[in-house]
Amino acid sequence: MPEQDFADGYLRYVRHKMVFILAALAVLIVAAGVSCLVDGRPIGVLDVYRIIWDHIAGARYEYATPEYWDDFVVCQMRLPRTVLAIVAGSSLAVCGTVMQSIMSNPLADPYTTGMSSGACLGAIIAIAMGFAFTGPSVYGIMGMSFLVALIPAFIVILVSRLISTSPATLILMGTIMSYLFGAINTLILVHQEGETLSAAYLWTIGSLDNVIWSDLWVPGIVSILGCSAMLAMSGKLNVMMMGDDQARSMGLDVDNFRTVLLLVLSVMVASIISFTGILGFVGLVAPHIVRMAIGSDNRFVIPASIAFGSALLLVTDTIARLVVFPYEIPVGIILMFIGGPLFLYVIIRKKGYGGIY
Repeated sequence: MPEQDFADGYLRYVRHKMVFILAALAVLIVAAGVSCLVDGRPIGVLDVYRIIWDHIAGARYEYATPEYWDDFVVCQMRLPRTVLAIVAGSSLAVCGTVMQSIMSNPLADPYTTGMSSGACLGAIIAIAMGFAFTGPSVYGIMGMSFLVALIPAFIVILVSRLISTSPATLILMGTIMSYLFGAINTLILVHQEGETLSAAYLWTIGSLDNVIWSDLWVPGIVSILGCSAMLAMSGKLNVMMMGDDQARSMGLDVDNFRTVLLLVLSVMVASIISFTGILGFVGLVAPHIVRMAIGSDNRFVIPASIAFGSALLLVTDTIARLVVFPYEIPVGIILMFIGGPLFLYVIIRKKGYGGIY
């Protein structure tokens, strides 16, 4: 029967995508356990999961006992960094997925609107010039980075509302913002001393070091809300992929929808990079690999990007901590080493790559 054939075909269509998502989640769970093994106190992989489960269940231990120290090391020292890697990886991957969809450009990423240069400027102002709302502390740097990161994004969004713009024009405006803010960054840094230059440079290449639970509230909440919103709008994103004219003919208010998405993406990206610095390639490479594996239906691509992006950043961060153990390489550097060849592979694999889908 045709109806039965259609139902069987759809089940195979869904099953293929769910297998990929479940496989990415399995890699993520294993990577999370391995991530909590790195540094200091020797604890087995299975013990890590048991300790985390017992901690969630409310287990309490007498001070200075072996069980107390196991719980403290895993849940207070190692787990916050693991959770931040999951939050940052999922959020950046989803932002890259959505940005590529609304821009119809394979080179679009979460920083397309120039936010990375804006975030760098905010951090450099706080580090080099000592100006921040709470002083040149860690939270002052984060706050300035968050606020200034939104400036180029809002400029691009405002200009796009004042004049009729295409996705290509938006990308060009984002490039212009990157150059302008990058020039200001260089102008400030060229007059700074070595210690300040080192601190600013380390921030710009991205790191997940020195994370505590209180650092996770803002990026965690924003990431959960933002990813949920993107998933809820995945059907409209599929319509956007048909092109602006086709989307309008189907009743979608393209300009307003793109503006809302850019606003949400801007807040999501700013909330991540203000805590981690600039983490490149996650939002560029992860969506491409996911689409190569399961196609371009955003109803599946977005949850798959959440799982794959989290696993990618978590594995990369673990490598960054192990390469020269007990020392550490900033995860942004490892991302460049891994992301560059991965993206080159994607381009070679997709011969005649005319679009992203």
